[in-house]
Amino acid sequence: MNILVALDLSAASHKILHVVETLVSGLSAKVWLFHVAEASSGMVEYKGTLKNDELDDRLDPDYARDQIAQKFHNQRTALQKEAEKLKNPRVEVVVHIVQGSPPEILLHEARKLEIDMFVVGSHGHGALYNMLIGGVSEHILHRSICPVLVVPTHDRPE
Repeated sequence: MNILVALDLSAASHKILHVVETLVSGLSAKVWLFHVAEASSGMVEYKGTLKNDELDDRLDPDYARDQIAQKFHNQRTALQKEAEKLKNPRVEVVVHIVQGSPPEILLHEARKLEIDMFVVGSHGHGALYNMLIGGVSEHILHRSICPVLVVPTHDRPE
């Protein structure tokens, strides 16, 4: 079985991975852990320097590039730690971090990798939020060509 797991590296990721661990416990599977970092439309980090009591507000391109590289490194480290939790002799885990629009990237990769199942989380924001902002899970659910397992990651009051 070929499973793509979408993770946002929030606290919800732990709940999603717990379900995936249970799902693959008796299977031979390849699990693709994906984190899609939103493409930044502006500067990643602002760095100004003080010269002669005035702020030089030009962006240092090396500093911005280093900030992006550090952010990706930290995300990869976090994702690798999550992958360690799925260690199983019958399960191969592959980690991917890419930048772009999460729904489009994930759907494209699912087709390319011939995924048998998606596993995504539901944050439970509600209909208004999803209508205005849109939810990655909902987008995948409506456009996927394979089964989608949606894991509720929010706590509902009783």
